[in-house]
This record gives sequence, C-alpha cells and structure tokens, in this order.
Amino acid sequence: MLLGKCFYYRSEYSKALRKFEELISLYPNSEFISEAKLYMAKTYLGLEEYEEAEDRLRDYSLDDKHKNEFREEAKFELGGLYFNRQEYEMAADHYDETSRKSGDKLIKAMSIYRLGECM
Repeated sequence: MLLGKCFYYRSEYSKALRKFEELISLYPNSEFISEAKLYMAKTYLGLEEYEEAEDRLRDYSLDDKHKNEFREEAKFELGGLYFNRQEYEMAADHYDETSRKSGDKLIKAMSIYRLGECM
C-alpha cells in the first residue's frame, strides 16, 4: 500500500496502479483492500481515464462495505471530476453531500469552497 501511495503522490500513476492491483490480487484479505480500491480510482483520474475513474468512484461511494471516510473522499473526488468537466450541478450535489456528511475537516472545508465555486 505504501509503495502504491508513494508512486501515486510522485505522479507515477502506472506504477501506482500496478502496486494497488498487486495488493488486491495477492492479499485479498488485507485490511488495506478498501483503501487500495479508492486509490486505484484516484489513479485513473491521474491517468486521465475519466470514464473508468467515474465508474469506480461512483461504485465505491455507494458501497457500504467501505469506511464512511473513504466513501466521502470518493464522493469529493467524483465532485472534482464533474467540476473539471464543467458539470457544475452534478459537482455541487456531490460537494453539498460531502460537506454535510464528511468527518474529515479538510474535505468538509474543501467541499464548501468548491460548492461556492459551483454556484
């Protein structure tokens, strides 16, 4: 997981994706599977594979098996994807929900800021 995150934050998205895939396939019972799936979706954003990223983020945010904090982060990222496409109503819906439900103060604050930009 740490190697995948390292590659992700260095913008080496192909390497990051490979590490997240390895984690999921080699360690299916790992406590990091949920987080790896979130980072995979975020990595697809970095790879500019927006349709794949949208599908994964949407599915992830609706799946109750994942921790609420990760689901809210997925919704925030999905809002960002819509914002970049200039689909401001869709982005605003995601930012509004995230600003109300997220327990992460940074995501909450960024959601409120981005919601204002959408308006």
